[in-house]
Amino acid sequence: MKRPGVGVRRPPPLAARVLGWALPAAEREVVLGDLEEGFHARASAESTGRARRWYVGQAARSIWPSLSMHLDAGGLGRLLGALLVGFATLWVVGDVLLIGSRGGGRG
Repeated sequence: MKRPGVGVRRPPPLAARVLGWALPAAEREVVLGDLEEGFHARASAESTGRARRWYVGQAARSIWPSLSMHLDAGGLGRLLGALLVGFATLWVVGDVLLIGSRGGGRG
């Protein structure tokens, strides 16, 4: 019996969740959809590991511009919460990427 989700390539859920939370609602579906398309294209052309690293990098680079939109809209509480989650995520992801770049991960 095949387990659900086995063999399915999916973007890193934590990176998608944090970025989705940081994005304004009007932009969320489009940005996450574009990133997911890029992820699948890279996973097919290169490897799932490289596609995951690319996705995390794109999400990390997109957090601050996304959060700055909340400042313009007056969402300071959401901004502070997203910053806290974003920095914690980058801390964890940075450690994971560092381990992967030393040959400990699959790619």
